Amino acid sequence: AILSAALMLDYLAEKLDQPAYWDAAMILDAAIEACFALNRLRPMEFGGDMGTKAVTLALSSLMDGKLK
Repeated sequence: AILSAALMLDYLAEKLDQPAYWDAAMILDAAIEACFALNRLRPMEFGGDMGTKAVTLALSSLMDGKLK
């Protein structure tokens, strides 16, 4: 669901000519990559123990600068 949001932001950036949407998509993509690299994302879809809420909290913590 979260990757779909990033894809939608990419689409809207192009369709509506809104660079801020593209920036938001890049921030979200970078947060996802960083959380996986830090082993902070363990979504159930990949055999982990984190549901959507936990994944969202981990990503928002990283984007807020709270996750190290």
